[in-house]
Amino acid sequence: MTTVIRTEDVWKTYSLGSPRQVDAVKGASIEIPKGVITGIGGPSGSGKTTLLSLIGLLTKPSKGKVFIDATYEGDLAAAAGCDYRLGREGHAE
Repeated sequence: MTTVIRTEDVWKTYSLGSPRQVDAVKGASIEIPKGVITGIGGPSGSGKTTLLSLIGLLTKPSKGKVFIDATYEGDLAAAAGCDYRLGREGHAE
């Protein structure tokens, strides 16, 4: 099966003013194959929405990498994220 979404050791850290920081996502590494329905579960405050924002290309990770169709998100044009979320083909630039 082809992997559509893959993350490698993804972290998202929010600053609450020096020196306070919150790690919303800590080292998440996932693979979601094409055509597989995947659920994300966990208690309130565990980082589910932040992880969805990362794999939806709405937020950039503080550390780690997000790949969409084997293309590193850092290599995608800004408009490609919109195309990806809308399900348009050819979003990799």
